[in-house]
Amino acid sequence: MVRSYVTVLAAALVAASATMEVAYSASPSLPPADGGHTVRRERTMQCSEGQRLLQRQGFQRVQPLDCRGIHFLYTAQRGGERYEIVLDGRDGRIVDLRRVR
Repeated sequence: MVRSYVTVLAAALVAASATMEVAYSASPSLPPADGGHTVRRERTMQCSEGQRLLQRQGFQRVQPLDCRGIHFLYTAQRGGERYEIVLDGRDGRIVDLRRVR
């Protein structure tokens, strides 16, 4: 009886895995969840481009910390507060913003 339970469980996991693969392969064609439009680039922007984008959004004293990979890390000030900001290097969106104390 234990062996048949294990067999049924294994078959269910294989079926679920196949269903997830089909759902995942279909998802890239779906629009962004927030309804917005993003511009996909084949390359990441330069670190200085991200710096200018943040300055245009009201941040001052923008300093890059790490611009390797697809996520760029900066520190900046706005409204007297200091922040660490993670920017998507492909489309310029802020993906994380944390106040530094």
